[in-house]
Amino acid sequence: MYKRQIDLHKSTYSLQTFRIENGRVRYDNGKPLAADSLSSGLDPSHIALTDIGVKLDSLYYEGRNMKAIISQFVLKERSGVEIVSATGRMVSNDKVLRVPSLKLETRDSYLELNAAMDWNALDFKDEGLVSARLMADIGKPDVMRFMGSMDEKFIRQYPSEPLRIRTGIDGDLNKLKLTTLTAELPGALGLFARGELTHLTDSLLRGGDITLEAETKDLKFVSTLAEGIEIPYGTRLEGKFTMAGTKMGTDLLLMQPEAQAVVAADTIPIT
Repeated sequence: MYKRQIDLHKSTYSLQTFRIENGRVRYDNGKPLAADSLSSGLDPSHIALTDIGVKLDSLYYEGRNMKAIISQFVLKERSGVEIVSATGRMVSNDKVLRVPSLKLETRDSYLELNAAMDWNALDFKDEGLVSARLMADIGKPDVMRFMGSMDEKFIRQYPSEPLRIRTGIDGDLNKLKLTTLTAELPGALGLFARGELTHLTDSLLRGGDITLEAETKDLKFVSTLAEGIEIPYGTRLEGKFTMAGTKMGTDLLLMQPEAQAVVAADTIPIT
């Protein structure tokens, strides 16, 4: 830590640089397990982080007036997932908290987030504005590291292109729009959704309407996980999800090249 300033009268704190090098963190939910007893892949119940490196610059705190620059953030997880770079900024005033740019990279994936949220939204007040854009390209090697030991046939047949996710939301807790949600695994699957949610803080008045479209291509790798299940090339799914108070409804149309099926459900309680 370098050049820190503290004003107790004004409750302000500032720090030019904060740094962590070669840090280690381990989390075990339940009894800790020996390394050779842990399953491969990412296990949320047993997280082991090493080689943690953090550098934060220009830190400032005065109530809701805050700022920080993320100059470095790196780490390794025992599953093999490794964050090799993360940079970004966070700024806040009495009205709004902003993350104007957060970029994160692993050896095989990339994520970028831009977001803003009024403090009123964090206080669950209806008029608080929310806005966010997320772009992520998740590479095949990272998918395999997350999943752990997989059948060799699954690994061979899973597409080499990254899973591409794009999403955006805008609005407030009275009316929050999902402006877009796309997920594409080139050569295998494409998905698109949009819609809106309303009165999110009121369990009786809350509502929602989201439409979904998906189309499959080559999903042979899925059958290696569920033997006997095959999803034909060109299968389409069109759906509509609705919410009204304590109930949620679905209306799905599944269309295969030579058949179609309709599924509807409108009395699912929300707990």
